[in-house]
Amino acid sequence: MEPLLLFHYDDLNYIRKNFLFNNLGDRIYNFCQNQDCITYAAVAVTERELEKNRLDKFSFIYNKRDECKHFLLATKQDN
Repeated sequence: MEPLLLFHYDDLNYIRKNFLFNNLGDRIYNFCQNQDCITYAAVAVTERELEKNRLDKFSFIYNKRDECKHFLLATKQDN
């Protein structure tokens, strides 16, 4: 079993600067580019796949929120 590498991006535009995808990957990327409120995206791939010019076997992960606001963690302060 090969380790899976996960590349996390807060800005979708950086994905194109690092990866070339097959046709399906290009369609997924274009779909995400046309969506509102995607707060982050990630590409998961094996090291062997990274040695290729274009990714054929990969996972594309993204989070889409209902509202276009970054998720803020609030902590309760004890007085």
